[in-house]
Amino acid sequence: MASSYFRQRAGLRARNPFRDVTSAIPGPDARGDGDPVITPTFDQPMPAMAPVIEAAPSRAVAPVLTPDPLEVARGEYMGGTPTTTKGKILQTLVTAGLGALQAAGRNPNDPVGAAIGGAAVGGLTSAINPRAGRAYQFETVQRPGIEDRLRREEAQRQRARQAEMDALKRREAEADIELKRSQAQKNRTPATPRAENPFVWTDAGVLDRRTGQITPHQLPPKTPTPAYRETYTGRTFDISDPAQRAEYERIQSSGPRDRQGRFISRADERASAPKQPKAEKKYVSITKVREFARAKGISESDAAAQARQDGYTIVH
Repeated sequence: MASSYFRQRAGLRARNPFRDVTSAIPGPDARGDGDPVITPTFDQPMPAMAPVIEAAPSRAVAPVLTPDPLEVARGEYMGGTPTTTKGKILQTLVTAGLGALQAAGRNPNDPVGAAIGGAAVGGLTSAINPRAGRAYQFETVQRPGIEDRLRREEAQRQRARQAEMDALKRREAEADIELKRSQAQKNRTPATPRAENPFVWTDAGVLDRRTGQITPHQLPPKTPTPAYRETYTGRTFDISDPAQRAEYERIQSSGPRDRQGRFISRADERASAPKQPKAEKKYVSITKVREFARAKGISESDAAAQARQDGYTIVH
């Protein structure tokens, strides 16, 4: 029994479109429905469209924050919290001693009683919570030294910054002094007089002041500008040339003149001639051309050619 088209498509996987279809070898009847299974080309179905590679969304770059040296030291010190019984006992004893010393320093009137109370509080706190005892040791022993070191480093940076600012101001003052010195030196130096041109242009020629001799001007000859005129017969002459001007006047002497007695040239006749009216443009629509073609039994192109021959412009 033949299966439907969709059933056949459901059993097939995507094929390589660049592979010859004759190279596909029918396989055995794997489904048992009597239809051969064509060997697929790919293991996975081909996508209907080419994959689109999208660029990753741009993110704002967060500023680089400098970690607090005190917090870094605190983290490193808290990483040494003891986990063994021996370590916890030693830390409890150290915390109790620190509590006794701190309490005795705060109460000078009864240092012994205060020391006993401080030792009890510090020892119990460290025994119950080793991390709290470790933090107390850091605040009591490590933090004052770290803060003192940070203050010294900041003071050193301030001194270096101030020294740099002082050096910059000193260089600016030296540059200003050097500029003023150079300007004063320039003002004291007399200006170099400009060399006087010994030659003077006069109407008679070029005068040499050193010798008093005048050299006549040697100018290139001027070339006359062409001036073309047209006679009443249509011929054109360059009247800047004496020979052509004489021929022009000879021809024009026998020609017509206007009321003021001036010669009339062919150009004047063309200018005074009445202007011809412009031909009126005629338009015809394409619908009329098609109706004319059906009425005459000719093609539309022949009808359009005849309309253009008669002077019509076809409007679509």
